[in-house]
Amino acid sequence: MKNYELGFYVVPEPEKMRRQINVLSGMGIRYIGTDGFCGWEDNAFTEKIAEIIGKSEMKLHSFHSPFGLMFPRLENLDRSLSDNYRIIDVARSWGAKNIVWHMRWFRRYEHDTHFASVNVMDEMGQERIDELMSQVLPGTCAYAARYGININLENMPLFSWDRDCDNILGFIRNQGLKNLGFIYDIGHAWCSGIDPASPILNSGHLLKDTHFHDNYGVLDYDLNRVATIADISKYDLHLPVGLGTINWLHVIRALRQINYSSPIIFEGTHMKGHPEEASIEQYCRSVRLTIDNWRASEELAEYLKI
Repeated sequence: MKNYELGFYVVPEPEKMRRQINVLSGMGIRYIGTDGFCGWEDNAFTEKIAEIIGKSEMKLHSFHSPFGLMFPRLENLDRSLSDNYRIIDVARSWGAKNIVWHMRWFRRYEHDTHFASVNVMDEMGQERIDELMSQVLPGTCAYAARYGININLENMPLFSWDRDCDNILGFIRNQGLKNLGFIYDIGHAWCSGIDPASPILNSGHLLKDTHFHDNYGVLDYDLNRVATIADISKYDLHLPVGLGTINWLHVIRALRQINYSSPIIFEGTHMKGHPEEASIEQYCRSVRLTIDNWRASEELAEYLKI
């Protein structure tokens, strides 16, 4: 029976990062992920985070970019590439082997570390978005390849233009870039009405990273309407494994079937709705629940024939 190495996202803020890493280390976790929603242009800040990670003996499996791959207009390609290179440099200095970029969700012009409005992306349409992504990906991937870093595209929840995992996998294959892979956000898929195990089986060797967490699925959401940010917060709950309705036994069997060998990374699992959900105590509780329920699911996937 294969037991996977596990990892959890931590916040890139020095004191909180130290506290969260201490919690994870005490529970036997050796891998972390983090995001770039921080002072990514500030050398002193990025060096401080690199120092914290280095002293922790944790391995940074994935770094989440704080913005989309490019701006919505092609004339901004040079700036997009320059900033992408900076993100790759920061990720490399922190020891990351994978960088997460949202599929088909570009940057906004105000407030550099945010994403373009949903309306902007809806109006552009998938075909135009993919044309622009095909312009920025070769240079971005080539720069990352120098340092052995994968660029992984993430499926998003609810939005018609980037929730279809099979479509995303087709796009990745068509690019023909060796270090362009897929990061599977299982919570995004489940609340979009997608069978959680199916994208794993269809991705094969392209699956490089995971964002695992739980929720209650599509519920009453109408997938024919245009999604909003408010919809995401309602359905994409980031609960600990086992507190939602994802069939984790099927997920684990799918991972084993494709011989997935990387750590399983859990992103942002927390006690959604709890009055103290942001406390370190609830962080500990969320991590412990996730570890225990995942390990139990690994066993059941082996022995329970359903």
